[in-house]
Amino acid sequence: MKAPLILLAFLSTILFGCSTGASDADAESSDSILTLDNIRRQVMVDPHNALALLDSAEAHGRLDAIDINGMRAVIYHNMLSMSNVALVYAEQAYEAAEQQADTVAQIKSLKMLAGLYFTLSHYSEALDYATRGLGLIVDADVESQAFFLQLVGQTKVEIESVDAGMAYIDRAIDIYQRLARRQGGSSAADDWLYACMQKVNLLQANNRFEQALEALAQCNEAFEMLANSADANELIADHRRAEVQAINMLVLHHCGQSDRAAQCYADFNATEYSHTIDGNDLAIPYLIEAHQYDEALARLNTAEIVIANTRDTVSEYFVNTVLDGRLKCLQAKGQWRQALGVSGRIKVLTDSLYLRENALQNAQQAIIFRIKDYELQMVAQQQQQLDHQHTALIVGTIILAILIALAATLLYYNRKIQRKNRAAVALIEELSASHSIQCQEIIEREPQPVDPAADDQTLFDYLNRRIIAENLYLRPNFHREDAAALANVPLKRLSSVFRQFANGFPGYINGLRLEHSVELLRTKDNYTVEGIAQECGFSNRQTYHRLFVEKYAMTPAEFRRSALSS
Repeated sequence: MKAPLILLAFLSTILFGCSTGASDADAESSDSILTLDNIRRQVMVDPHNALALLDSAEAHGRLDAIDINGMRAVIYHNMLSMSNVALVYAEQAYEAAEQQADTVAQIKSLKMLAGLYFTLSHYSEALDYATRGLGLIVDADVESQAFFLQLVGQTKVEIESVDAGMAYIDRAIDIYQRLARRQGGSSAADDWLYACMQKVNLLQANNRFEQALEALAQCNEAFEMLANSADANELIADHRRAEVQAINMLVLHHCGQSDRAAQCYADFNATEYSHTIDGNDLAIPYLIEAHQYDEALARLNTAEIVIANTRDTVSEYFVNTVLDGRLKCLQAKGQWRQALGVSGRIKVLTDSLYLRENALQNAQQAIIFRIKDYELQMVAQQQQQLDHQHTALIVGTIILAILIALAATLLYYNRKIQRKNRAAVALIEELSASHSIQCQEIIEREPQPVDPAADDQTLFDYLNRRIIAENLYLRPNFHREDAAALANVPLKRLSSVFRQFANGFPGYINGLRLEHSVELLRTKDNYTVEGIAQECGFSNRQTYHRLFVEKYAMTPAEFRRSALSS
């Protein structure tokens, strides 16, 4: 599970809270609606009206291009959920800041660009912009330095390793800690606490629970500073207490400290925030992990009632949190009929979400096209002002030539990639078909009981048949101990057998899961990649993505596109 490690909801105040070049215009038009302050007020009330005001401000030259495009990026990302459009405007804000050699504005724009690329899982671009930001930082701007260090760390966790990323995250936490102790206010303590919680969440997501347990000490220390600050807000402190206890109870449970986890859950329930819909959600992962399915179901029922009355049930949140949590609980309780009904709801809503996502993508592409079209029009107008028809003709010719060359280049590389992908898909499908035949032959063999003292080949054949025939490899919690129990053999013997006849037990199980995922990618086009990863028994999407690329030299999404188009 990929946690939302970079939250951009606050960027409207952090990145563009102050005008970078429009103070004179605001002073001259204090009674006008075309001011940044007025537009900011409009953002929460009517984002579309705020966009219209920005268009008017741009047409009348009342605001700086950095402020206009930065605010547009904030509106499209935070209010309209169109991150691709937000990215276009953030890049325009950055280009304007570069042209004006405005270092402060460049840093603000780079924060937005790096954060947007990270949320869109474009990790190379996120790392590039974050690194650029670090190169512009002056010694006094330690908060921006911490921001970029943390983002670099989170990106390196995704594309390199947990250890590589943690080195940067720890540097960021050290900066936030020093700031909090020097400033002493609740705001600085909250920044420190947020960074610590993100570290714990990252370690949990990568199954490093012992390290997460060690990191909890600093997380709790940061919370105590926040709660005891002279300017502490009771509501915020209660909110953070609930979040910290939620993290504590989950980590402690995974580390086998069930009693301490239960006490943290009791402390969590004592907060006011735990009784809100968002607080309710914090408890559900722990309750499921602790096998408290009835209480988890009760909270899930509460969440569904609130969502049905106040929100949209056709949402990834409702499917992935409420319905998926309910499905896990019902399956664990053995209530298969009810679980089947929930599974059906998930499929229906997933189909609806798929259609909605396609519509949103189309809408974003239309807006981006209009943006690009507007840029071309502006270029043409500027050229006409310089030398009317003659200059416009030259510019048009150059642009057309560039577009043709770009189109030809893109077409060439696109066909080249398609040919390579088709060849790879054909090979994968051939191997998958061969694997399916072998599995069918194994399943059709007459089952024979095995003596634990049997030779290695006989023991492997027996375990291989049972694991394949009973689909045991699809269970996320199927481990070597479970396989050893099937044949009543010691773990050491089991490991030796699978090293001899397969790529070790983990490699053997992951190989079966990957083969199964290939079939699902080809036939279940309504499943998300994350859903297929879970269906095949992988603990998280990142692990599945990495193993798939290692084995097939292409991503699951690339394989699906090529397989479905062939």
